[in-house]
Amino acid sequence: MNGPTLTNVRKYISAIKKSPRKYLTSEHLSKELGLFPDVINRTLSFFDPLVNMDFTYDVRTLLPAMEDYAAKLADESKKTRQPRVQVSKKEVAAFESINDFIFKKYIFESSGLFN
Repeated sequence: MNGPTLTNVRKYISAIKKSPRKYLTSEHLSKELGLFPDVINRTLSFFDPLVNMDFTYDVRTLLPAMEDYAAKLADESKKTRQPRVQVSKKEVAAFESINDFIFKKYIFESSGLFN
């Protein structure tokens, strides 16, 4: 089963932390986020399935699990950057135009169209 997206989890975490209420249900959270309580319950049921059945469930109890999940997703989503290909002026000066580059590099040198 795929879990909720990192963006949604971060949105829920920030809304829970900003809320001054001690006891926060999905209905209170829906008023702050502008989403239906059913949508919030469906997303949060990934962390605890009882959220769907109990409408008085305190969503604050899910905060540590949500933060761990967000940290895990953030670590996985970091991409390694590929090194940039640098071209010198000397290499560029060898060709008169783009057509000349294509003709010399891809047609004759690399056993392309004409062999």
